[in-house]
This record gives sequence, structure tokens and C-alpha cells, in this order.
Amino acid sequence: MTVFREVSEAWIASKEHCAGSLGRIQFWVDQFGPIPITEISEDDVDKALEALVARGKLKPGINGKPAKPTGEPLAGSTINRFISTLAGIFKYARRVRALPRSHTPPTRGIEKAPEPVDPDKYFRPEEVDDLVKVARVVDQKWRKMISTEPLAFTPPAPRSLSPCVSR
Repeated sequence: MTVFREVSEAWIASKEHCAGSLGRIQFWVDQFGPIPITEISEDDVDKALEALVARGKLKPGINGKPAKPTGEPLAGSTINRFISTLAGIFKYARRVRALPRSHTPPTRGIEKAPEPVDPDKYFRPEEVDDLVKVARVVDQKWRKMISTEPLAFTPPAPRSLSPCVSR
């Protein structure tokens, strides 16, 4: 029977992971390492998430020293990344047939933690007005801006659409 640690190590070897992802994988290996992957339940994942929340934020270790807890709580987005990492391990396990195709991963029913809305994700109305003014000046030659204004800047307009607005 394949244990969680073996599947995690195979997943790490199969593709390149960033340092943050490796840290999240290590957390899950510490929680479930010697357990057969088919025996990890939703309750086990819930207990591990409770331990993660209780641990809180970590301050990175320097010169090979281990990370230290800061005492601050984790953000919802951080918890969601840990859950996504675990789901990725189970998806990989199914792909390499370490799990049967009919296996339901223990991450299936977990609700996402709430994340704060990014205030810089969408243009504010005053930014849209400034952007339209700039576009009209730039568009003196072709005069195409008039027809695209209502389409491009109907709120909410994603910031990713324009390189003109400073952040």
C-alpha cells in the first residue's frame, strides 16, 4: 500500500515547485507521512487544518534554522493554498494510479476560507475617468476610442486590462 510520503515525494520529483509550495507539501507530509494514502479521511484533514490554524504564521528560519511561529493568525488565502496543495497531491496520486479512479479525495467537501477583497483589483470610478481622458488624448489619430469606451470601462473594469494606471 502506498503511503502519503511516497506520493508526495513522487509529486515533488515530477515537476518543479516553488519554495512556498515545498513548505506546504512538507506540512502535509508531517501530518500524514506514514499513513497509507487511501486511509486519509476528511476528519484527518480537518484535524490537520486545526493544527495549521493553531500554529499560525511562521517567520522563516535563517541559515538552516527552523521557522518560528510569530503568534499571528493565518490569512484565509494561506489556508486555501494549503488545501489546494493537498488536493493537488491527491490528484497526482489518482493520475499515477496510487489511488483508484473512484476514490473521493478528503479535500472534496472542504469550504474555502474567506479571503478579503483586493481593493486594487478593479478600477475605482475616478481612475476610469482619468484613464478615458488619457485614452482620448492618445487616440487623436485613429478616433476609435469613442466606440470602445462603454465596453472597456463598464464597472467593474479589471486592472489587468490597462498598463496606464499606476498601482
